[in-house]
Amino acid sequence: MKDYGQIISLIGTLKTICNAMQKQKFQQDVINDIETASEQINVQLYYHPSLKFQKKYNLTLDKDYMFYREELETLIGIWENSILNRRNNQLDEQFWEIYDFFKYVDKDVICKKVLDHFANLSEARKIDFLALPYYYPEIKGKLDMLKNDYSLVELSTEIMLENIELFRNLYNNLYEEKSRKLLVAIVKYWFDFDLTQIQEAQKTNYPDYYAIDILLGRRVDTIINYGVSNVNIFKEKYSIVDKTKKSVLPIMELKEIVLSEEKKALFIPVFDLQNDLFEITKILFEVNKNVQIYLRCEDVTIWPQAYFIVVV
Repeated sequence: MKDYGQIISLIGTLKTICNAMQKQKFQQDVINDIETASEQINVQLYYHPSLKFQKKYNLTLDKDYMFYREELETLIGIWENSILNRRNNQLDEQFWEIYDFFKYVDKDVICKKVLDHFANLSEARKIDFLALPYYYPEIKGKLDMLKNDYSLVELSTEIMLENIELFRNLYNNLYEEKSRKLLVAIVKYWFDFDLTQIQEAQKTNYPDYYAIDILLGRRVDTIINYGVSNVNIFKEKYSIVDKTKKSVLPIMELKEIVLSEEKKALFIPVFDLQNDLFEITKILFEVNKNVQIYLRCEDVTIWPQAYFIVVV
């Protein structure tokens, strides 16, 4: 975990100055120091000198000076909250870094940083991503260096920006640390293309990715069909399906199933992870908050394919 001591000290100094700004107007040299300190804190916490709501002000005008002080006050509150959230443990720190980055940083800045990550990959790894449309046709965007088509970066960014609060709700409501680690690893992979953390989160004593440890002692009543085009392949690969009470059901019935008072386990395969992850989460939280949600993932070579196991 990071040492936030220096940042906390800097925030304390800025808070003192911010309070004093209500009674006096500081000279430009003090304003310059405020700007420098603010940029340092933003880079440390959000990897960019400015946040998307920050504006330029003409501080010779009393009105702009007041707005500038109010903006600084807002920044101080955001900084303090970010540090508070990140100091629990390393996993929480990683999660809140992702959340804060998408919450407060401009979309164009995010996309540029992701493309910089991609540019630093080995040529062999970049070539791997050319195969995305063939292995995963359900993924809409591309990472194609030959055609200069990086539409998957913009798509991933837009999905995160639109669903940032669902991302937070899902993290907070996943039933166990293993699932939370995998969620963080998957979302990080969308933007840094590093398999290491996913592979670490996948480690298990059981051979099947759906994690029999979760299902021991439980009956899986229903498989929710969310993107499985060939159910027979799914049955052949995962014998768990043959033990279920019902044949595979469409996603449209998920609300009715979750609302049911019967105790059952739902197995939900997710094949277009970026959209489906948040779509399914939204449905679950809308209809029943008393669910245990687990997240598991198949072996990843190019792109993560994840699965929910939901125990009602």
